[in-house]
Amino acid sequence: MADEALDGNHIEKHSTISPVKIFIVDDHPLFRYGLISVLNEYPEFKVVGDSANSTDAILKIEKNRPDIVIMDIFMPNDDGIKATSVIKQKLPATEIVILTISDSEELFLSAIKAGAIGYILKGSSIKEIIEAIKQVSQGQATISPRMASRLLEQFRGGVPNDSKKYYELSLREKEVLKLTARGSSNKEIAANLFISDTTVKAHMRNILEKLQVKNRAEAVGVAIARGILDKNN
Repeated sequence: MADEALDGNHIEKHSTISPVKIFIVDDHPLFRYGLISVLNEYPEFKVVGDSANSTDAILKIEKNRPDIVIMDIFMPNDDGIKATSVIKQKLPATEIVILTISDSEELFLSAIKAGAIGYILKGSSIKEIIEAIKQVSQGQATISPRMASRLLEQFRGGVPNDSKKYYELSLREKEVLKLTARGSSNKEIAANLFISDTTVKAHMRNILEKLQVKNRAEAVGVAIARGILDKNN
């Protein structure tokens, strides 16, 4: 602190340069408020708003016009990638950084196509997240190191021609996935489709394998991104 106090350039920088305005979209309150608390410790950042869903977020973002939006992908009955596309159409100058649990290459490509400039995994350290936001504020694209490693490995080995697998879900599997997207539990899906809980679990295992994802949230996200599932249904 003493060195900073003696550094006149440091003081002048933070007193004359406007902070980067940031908006956060994430449905987990503890994560959202925790990130806000961390960002508020940096004088070069200013959190101008937050939201738990994209519909509310888009309205607030249009009003506050942040420099950067930090966007989750998976939210209940919501789609962060679609929201990214809408925001970029309305506010082209606003940069969007995806902050998600998913290291799916498919979702990464969908996010970039939608207009995101960054893709960071939630398992990243606070230091990595802050550094990524700083890079974006300087006009640079940013990718989580773990995500970058996965992409490099895939390109080195060649991209397999297996995209048809995304369209090989059976009618019953699509029904299970549609109810999953609505937030139904296995028991609720079983009751709705008049099948056993064990059968639902078997269908879900097949869905995860066919879509090449690790969990239900990723399955829904990939299905929406590929057009297998209509998010409005």
